[in-house]
Amino acid sequence: MYFHYPNNEIVLAIESKKEYSNEVLIENTNNLTKQIKNELEKQNFDITSIGIHLQNEKINIRVNGTQQYLKSIEKNIEKIVYELAQKTIFKDYSIGVYKEIVPADSNKSTLEINELLNKLNMTIQENLKNKGYKEILNILTEEQSKKLIIEINTSFQKSNLTNTNLGKKIETEVKESLTEIILTENKMLEINVYDINQEKIN
Repeated sequence: MYFHYPNNEIVLAIESKKEYSNEVLIENTNNLTKQIKNELEKQNFDITSIGIHLQNEKINIRVNGTQQYLKSIEKNIEKIVYELAQKTIFKDYSIGVYKEIVPADSNKSTLEINELLNKLNMTIQENLKNKGYKEILNILTEEQSKKLIIEINTSFQKSNLTNTNLGKKIETEVKESLTEIILTENKMLEINVYDINQEKIN
């Protein structure tokens, strides 16, 4: 889940047949996410998240509402996203439109959950930026019934002892920055830090 949209899922993206620099990836991901957000807002669609995913080469859009509402707008969303993606390095990515899922035992509304995740994202970003970490590509957050999951993608080139130590250090920094929030939410915290190849380094 950075950010152009509440609960946004900006994920490192690479075209299947060609690799791009971090700068190109981030610029293209951010630009496409902004374009999708703007176009869907013009249609007054109730969107909760926009995700561009590397491993399955897919663009995911999550919608707040009933299954009936999802079905009524699904094709329109797919068409808009497809047309926008054709002008980018993500033109061959598949597109999925899904209903936002709220944990069955959650007492929070979708809006409250999105606000919490956005707060987590902003807190982590600000803390790591202040600590001088320039390798952070993006941060994803997810709420489950009993825990909060944080996934941090970095530009570290490969997993080695140095990067593993840095990954653990980033984990410690994030835990310390979220202490107050975690105590308030009364949830366990899971933090995963990845290198550029999506290998865990903490």
